[in-house]
Amino acid sequence: MESIAAGIMFVASDLPVHREVAGEAAVYFPRFSPENLAQRVRDVVNSSELARLMSQVGERRARDFSWEKHVDQMVGVARDLIERRAKRAE
Repeated sequence: MESIAAGIMFVASDLPVHREVAGEAAVYFPRFSPENLAQRVRDVVNSSELARLMSQVGERRARDFSWEKHVDQMVGVARDLIERRAKRAE
């Protein structure tokens, strides 16, 4: 996510987790395909328009993520688990 937030071009294997995090801020290649990886890197390096677009989309995508939000969610989950355990112990 740091590279996306910094506007750095992002090439990733086409896995659900990568699409979930990067969304349209990355270009994807079929996993286990070094030839397609190399082509996607060439595509990004050779297209200033694609690089500009990825940078803009990446900046917007990065706003969807924050450590504060993540920590708040994790604390909420922990509190919920503690409350559930306490209720079972009653």
